[in-house]
Amino acid sequence: MPVATTGVFCRPSCASRQPLRENVTFFVSSEEARRAGFRPCKRCKPTQARAQDPTIDRVVEACRLIERGEMIRSSEIAGAVGLSAFYFQRVFKKHVGVTPQAYRRRVLAERARGAIRSGRSITAAIYDAGYSSSSRFMTASAVSSG
Repeated sequence: MPVATTGVFCRPSCASRQPLRENVTFFVSSEEARRAGFRPCKRCKPTQARAQDPTIDRVVEACRLIERGEMIRSSEIAGAVGLSAFYFQRVFKKHVGVTPQAYRRRVLAERARGAIRSGRSITAAIYDAGYSSSSRFMTASAVSSG
């Protein structure tokens, strides 16, 4: 995000003070920003490759486990990806934006909705999605719509 008043472009996640919106221009690449006369920020170094956080791979693996429905409890998923239960909760929420169980509920709801849209019976869709009972689906639906 290049800033007209400073002549600098940063990563959106830069820790520097946020500029006024009217002073910001957006470019597709850092090369475009350079051609427009902006220099890279010395704090976030947007032209250098960023070292990936090693926990991101574990969070992605956890998301896949949840999506496949292999494990239900967060502590089981944490153990499967090699993290403590407490740290897993924190890291998962940091990177995904919701808790592992909220993510699981969303996956189940989307799976059920897709099955219902495809013409399956509601009962079959609910159980095939991974809900243990129709009342679980009804409770989840009431929570998500309210």
